[in-house]
Amino acid sequence: MASTAAESEAKRILVIEDDPDIRVELRLLLEEQGYSVLQAADARSGLLLAECHGPHLIVQDLLLPDAHGFDLVAQLRARPDMKRLPIIALSAFPDRLDEAQATALGFTSFVSKPPRVPELCALIRRLLAEGHPALSTS
Repeated sequence: MASTAAESEAKRILVIEDDPDIRVELRLLLEEQGYSVLQAADARSGLLLAECHGPHLIVQDLLLPDAHGFDLVAQLRARPDMKRLPIIALSAFPDRLDEAQATALGFTSFVSKPPRVPELCALIRRLLAEGHPALSTS
C-alpha cells in the first residue's frame, strides 16, 4: 500500500459535506490513503476552497445547507479551469439519481451514502490516474 500513498501524496481532495461525521470519516479515510484533504460544510465555502486551493478532485454532497449540489456543480463547471476536474456526487438518496443522470448534470461519477470504502478509494485512484489537471493556485 506504500506505493498508493506515495503516488497520491501531493493530490488535494476537497470534501464538501454538511454532515460533520461523514466529513470527518472521509477526511480520515483519504488522509490514510495519503491525500491532502480540504473540507467545507457548505457550497459557498466549498466554492471558495476550490477557487483558492485548486483541488485535484472533489467529493460533494448533493444536499447542502446553502445550495443544491446540482447548482454547485454547475457553478464549478462554469469556470474554465474546472470543466475537467473530477467531481464525485455523494447522496443518501441513490434512487433519485443514477450514474447517467449525475454525469449529465456535470458530475464525473456518483457514490451513494454511506460510501463503500474499497469502491470509493478505487474510484478516486482511477479518476486521479486519468490525469485531470488540478487548478493553478498561482
